[in-house]
Amino acid sequence: MKTSLSFGWSFLPGFDFASLRITPDGAVDVDLPHSVKLFSHHDFSEKEYQGEFTYIKTFSYDKKDRRAFLRFEGAMLQFDCYLNGVDLGHHIGGYLPVEIEVTDAIKIGKNRLVVRLDTREDPTVPPYGGSVDYLAFGGLYRPVYLIDKPRENAISSLFVHGDKDGNVSVTSDGDVALSCHVFDGEKEILSFEGSKGSLTVTGDTCRTIFYSSTYGKSVPSLRFGINGGGPSAGSGMTVNGSQTLSGLNGLSVISGSGKVSRLSGDVASVITAAGVSSVTVGGTAPKPTSSKNGTFT
Repeated sequence: MKTSLSFGWSFLPGFDFASLRITPDGAVDVDLPHSVKLFSHHDFSEKEYQGEFTYIKTFSYDKKDRRAFLRFEGAMLQFDCYLNGVDLGHHIGGYLPVEIEVTDAIKIGKNRLVVRLDTREDPTVPPYGGSVDYLAFGGLYRPVYLIDKPRENAISSLFVHGDKDGNVSVTSDGDVALSCHVFDGEKEILSFEGSKGSLTVTGDTCRTIFYSSTYGKSVPSLRFGINGGGPSAGSGMTVNGSQTLSGLNGLSVISGSGKVSRLSGDVASVITAAGVSSVTVGGTAPKPTSSKNGTFT
């Protein structure tokens, strides 16, 4: 069950750890989405919205024997989160949602959520670190939700990986036993218990896996691709049939500081110069044609 927490927040510039217990004087009431500062169409400085800011939300919770999660759909640029004084960690990046399990921190009755938001430009956090020709502004600019799930066999994320040798692995965050079924069209080509299985791959083959949750509700199909080929080592290495990297086939390298460089030229030479120790070739799996569902048990 997903409950919106987007209304009835308190907001103020700056941050003080005392706000974990009491709401400071000067806080104003706001709803989400929210920007830390509103501007005219011209004549302002980006420094005006950069700094630390505090968001405070109190809410009630009455679900027993459930797992609880907070989901932030968008917080620019990075934030620390506290629920009932419990530090829920540091989270970076304003363009992707963040989901945090709070089962051990939430309590029946009144709860206090405090967000310490940092909107300053940071070269280690995208989109900064290179050349940025736009303003990111700052704030909790998308909704926040409280999500509760069954305590037993709850899966919030699932990842399927298939390599060119036909090895299939499934990773889940839930403490569950997996029973997986893989289909190629209408034909089941692999089934296995646990998290790993293997199949024979010939040529350039894509496979599709369908699944549903242990507690009975249908969830969307998950597709994954297996590329039977791949780049060959040495001077004859090719990408998409070409021995030269350029344009969209160029190699993007991200340094430890977050700087992005695009390299082009002879495939093998570029990869060697970039210090790449391994290469993963991926593609887009075709639209599934099977209506069958796999299961987790």
